[in-house]
Amino acid sequence: MKKLIAGFTSIILTALSVIIFSGSSFAQDVIPNASFEQWTGGEPDLWNTSNMMVLITPFTTVVRETINPQSGTACARLQTVTQIAFPLPTPISIPGMMTLGELSIDYVNQTASITGGTPFTGVPQSLTGFFKYLPTTSDNCFLGFGLFRWNNGTRDTIGYAYKTVSDTTNDWTAFEVPLDYQIWETPDTMNVVFLASNALDGLPHGGTKLWVDNLSLVYGAVSIEGISFPDEFKLYADGQKRLLIIHPDLNQLEMADFEIYDMAGHLCIRQNSSVQNTDLTINIEELAPGTYVFRANIPGKKPFANKFTILY
Repeated sequence: MKKLIAGFTSIILTALSVIIFSGSSFAQDVIPNASFEQWTGGEPDLWNTSNMMVLITPFTTVVRETINPQSGTACARLQTVTQIAFPLPTPISIPGMMTLGELSIDYVNQTASITGGTPFTGVPQSLTGFFKYLPTTSDNCFLGFGLFRWNNGTRDTIGYAYKTVSDTTNDWTAFEVPLDYQIWETPDTMNVVFLASNALDGLPHGGTKLWVDNLSLVYGAVSIEGISFPDEFKLYADGQKRLLIIHPDLNQLEMADFEIYDMAGHLCIRQNSSVQNTDLTINIEELAPGTYVFRANIPGKKPFANKFTILY
């Protein structure tokens, strides 16, 4: 069964960078069941876990915890279980794991994999939430997420990030995992992965526990309404630097006119730029918090308008 644990090692190292896309018909742009209030059959709704049967022995690695959740009435507790799986002669260890993708564990062939995720088209800045952690000796947990896009038969990694924690954390503690964007494209899939134990060191870590609750996505100071773009360019926001980022994709150099209006129709910013396929920015630092309309005009192409909000 050592290869089974190696399989866990493989998916933790690759889940956020080589996840296999599985299609879906709509995107909701939120983390489903983010406070782990809904459970069915011992599993958090819309999440998959490493709960499994090995031969005739159950390994219950993720459970609904109702004692002192961070918010609401419940949270998720991930625990690493080390025990004998009859009739195997030696104990095996299954780490507590939870994912928005499909988790497949084949103990016969001793492999494991994650596929898919949840439909998603947002462009968040980071994943946040709350956790508690009680590790055994030399253990650490894994908190991570990634955004992906299906692109003509291949899967592009839009961005990913993860955090590991080794210290004992008895009280609910906020965590934040800032996303490292690899390319400026609109995702269509998101996955979030939590792992209670280090699957790399070969140690059993039986008894390690990780609690997770109240997840959310942060979009920085600027929020873009919807993620629907024309083929010619895409619009993003850098909330840290108060910038709108325009990603053009034109066949030739064009002169474009970009305008920003407040909700009363007053022109706040106008910028003329020669664009083709190099990113350009619009500084919105002087704009007050509120909702605005961004307009783009390129000669010979349909004008585009989209709302964005400066939150603070």
